[in-house]
Amino acid sequence: MNKKNEKVNLSGELKKLNLIPYFGFTVFANMAVSGLIGYYLDKWTFDNKIIFIIFLFFGMATGIYNGIKELVKESKQYEEKSEKKDENTGEKTPKKGF
Repeated sequence: MNKKNEKVNLSGELKKLNLIPYFGFTVFANMAVSGLIGYYLDKWTFDNKIIFIIFLFFGMATGIYNGIKELVKESKQYEEKSEKKDENTGEKTPKKGF
C-alpha cells in the first residue's frame, strides 16, 4: 500500500482530462466547417440538401478520425513520460494496452 507515499500530479491529471473536451471540439469544428461548405455548395448548385448531408457526414468522419489520431498521439506521449520517469527512479511498471 504505497498509495499514501505517492504524490498526485494534479496538473498532469488535469491535462489528461483536457483531452475529453478537445476531442468533442475537434469533431464539432470539423462538422461545422464541412457543413458550411456543403450548405453553400448545395445552395449554389442543386438546392436539394444532398451535398449538405454528404459534407456533414464527411465532416463527422474526419472529425472522429482526427480526434482519435490526437488521442493516440497524446497517449503515446504520456506513456513515454511515465517510462522515462520509471527509468529515472529504477522502478518497473507493467505495460498497459495492447
